[in-house]
Amino acid sequence: MSATAPTVAILSTGEMGQATGKLLAGNDLRVVTSLAGRSSRTRALAQAAAIDDLGSDAALVDAADLLLAVVVPDQAVALAERLAPALAASARPPVYVECNAVAPATTRAIGALIEQAGAAFVDGGIVGPPPVPDSTQTRLYVSGAATEAVGALNGFGLDVRAIGAGIGEASALKMCYAALNKGVAALMVQLMVAAERLDVRGALDAELALSQPQLRARMDAAIPGAVPKAFRWAGEMEEIAQTFEASGITGLSYTGAARTFEAVAATTLGQLKVEQFRAQRFDLETILEQLAREMGGTRRERAGQVEDA
Repeated sequence: MSATAPTVAILSTGEMGQATGKLLAGNDLRVVTSLAGRSSRTRALAQAAAIDDLGSDAALVDAADLLLAVVVPDQAVALAERLAPALAASARPPVYVECNAVAPATTRAIGALIEQAGAAFVDGGIVGPPPVPDSTQTRLYVSGAATEAVGALNGFGLDVRAIGAGIGEASALKMCYAALNKGVAALMVQLMVAAERLDVRGALDAELALSQPQLRARMDAAIPGAVPKAFRWAGEMEEIAQTFEASGITGLSYTGAARTFEAVAATTLGQLKVEQFRAQRFDLETILEQLAREMGGTRRERAGQVEDA
């Protein structure tokens, strides 16, 4: 690997992957991907970020020094299984950085698969929003024996922080952080949709403004932010539940959060792409009214359905 300018492969170029690739490409790194079988949206995102499409997994692993795996949690294992043959066939496979929001046990299983294919493996956890230039809100935590290779990206716009030599440490940090950040968002959705259904949301809003003004203000960003990402966050909650259970702490709160995000993802709003949702500029009241209707309706609507029956 080049000591100063590694070639970085990113799979896939969704919201987080595209932003990461765009940041690195903007700092004069070559960033590559493989778009075979990908949607027109993913292709457009890659093009907008100046990420080169190499057309195949084999070409990708042969060209890259580092490979950042950035997909939704329930695709992390499948991606590693897909890439393993190409890694095994490569004369110089890249360092594989597992950046997905998965449990330490999932990470270790992926690591075993990648190392068996002959590639070095690093456990990674992204904390914060998709990175942008000069932002201080996003960090890539890494652990494992090959973290020094990933640390090279510190000179190209990313904030990479090594926290240990053990595979699973970075994933554990990510899981605990997401348990707070996204777990609170799930709780907010639950309680506000319940209040809407029970016809007390106005009164609850007024009480929160009096007794919990900071928490109430946070809802204005947290709930809209969760809706178009709920399909991804559902799987992440399952991984958190698995992480907690493995540590001897009940994961039931997070299996419940997973069901909440699954229900949100099934609504009309939840099926919008992030950019489509943001373009509509929905206010919180509109979001909660629609979620309450599509996740079961308000108490008054349900009562009317019973009467009509």
